[in-house]
Amino acid sequence: EKKKGKIKSATVTFKASKNSKWVTMREQVEVGKEGKLDYEGYLRAKYGRIVVEHVRYHHERSILVSGRYNRQALAIAYTKILKYSRDEILDYLLSKRVDVKKLREYEELKRKFNARLYNAETTPAYAIDTRIIEEREELMHEFDEELKARGLMDEYGSLIDTLDIAISYRQEIRKNMLIRIPKAIFGWDIFKFLLIKPYRERRYASIFPGLQPIPEEDQLEQALTILAEVDLLYAIRKFIDSKVVPVKDAHKIVFKKFDIEDILQDYLKVTSSRAVGGIALYLYSDFTLEAASKVVAAEPKDLKEVLKVVIRLGRRDIIPEEKLEGMDDIKYIKISEKAKQFLKLVR
Repeated sequence: EKKKGKIKSATVTFKASKNSKWVTMREQVEVGKEGKLDYEGYLRAKYGRIVVEHVRYHHERSILVSGRYNRQALAIAYTKILKYSRDEILDYLLSKRVDVKKLREYEELKRKFNARLYNAETTPAYAIDTRIIEEREELMHEFDEELKARGLMDEYGSLIDTLDIAISYRQEIRKNMLIRIPKAIFGWDIFKFLLIKPYRERRYASIFPGLQPIPEEDQLEQALTILAEVDLLYAIRKFIDSKVVPVKDAHKIVFKKFDIEDILQDYLKVTSSRAVGGIALYLYSDFTLEAASKVVAAEPKDLKEVLKVVIRLGRRDIIPEEKLEGMDDIKYIKISEKAKQFLKLVR
């Protein structure tokens, strides 16, 4: 069963008084700005006394990028990115765990014997079948003896442990890691876009057709969890995009950025959206201020300006205390009088 997304609207069938008669009516009511669907309040304000007969809810589709053709096009595009770096990445990942030299020696030897085996099996049709079988067995025996001579096979006919492990790990990389590199690059592009762009641009000039300006959190988590895989991300950084870095809980950082946008509100017009994203990355990860600034392509001083505004607005509570260490020029900033008055009202 498909998971339903958030409720976005409801079609309400109701009776309302019109010209002294009860008339059955139907109207669609959207979720309000505060995120609530108060269809009764909305309809009563519009029609007076009503009697609700039936409500049909409409849900947002719980999909990160809407549109089947959009998703197909993205899948093709991101898969092609891996085409020219596949072998280099495979060797890099192997070199971090196994003896690549022995593996390459084994592969080269195997390639040569496979070529000889192929030639033996493509003998003209008039050749005697038993001779082909004998030649095949001779080649296999010769291959084993060569492996033993090079120290790649033991006396019992088993590959040495280090080589066996290398072959198994290579299969694992091909099966479980290489095919996930396009997904990791896709996740990184979405993470960067949501982190550095303001709401209006996310809505009207999205990086991909069909990407919501504020995605469903569970869908975003599925797409961005892969960014925490260090070996995979560093392989991408080394061979495909030097700006990519591993990020833990990337989806949470994005939503913290959205929270900071809500706090700043009118100040967003005079605040760099990149800096807002950068400060979210700094506050809720193990990135230094300089490293976070580099990710969003902003200056550290711009991120500090965002911190100052947050504190002046009376929201020091969202800043982990350790993140203000060494920032005495920011740590002791006082809350503005306007913010103090507002806090008194809401408390």
